[in-house]
Amino acid sequence: IFAGKGPLEDELAGIPNKVIKRAQELVRDLEGEKTTLQSSYAAKEADTDSQSFATILAMELASKLKKTDVTTLTPLEALNLLHQLVNEAKKL
Repeated sequence: IFAGKGPLEDELAGIPNKVIKRAQELVRDLEGEKTTLQSSYAAKEADTDSQSFATILAMELASKLKKTDVTTLTPLEALNLLHQLVNEAKKL
């Protein structure tokens, strides 16, 4: 509707050219806002996915710690377990 730039533009249902140009500006603004909102939504979804992944990893770490009986570990086993848990925590 708004793409033309000819004599019909002034005659479009008797609407003044100034009104048509303003409508074109509003449409462009709204289309830009739509794109911005879509980008924002996609970013929020990605952030939620990464938070969910971090939550799962944190729960797995907590589960491993709860199941570990530190009184039965040798010093070397304790150091290895600590090293493993630290590396997994860095993924969060």
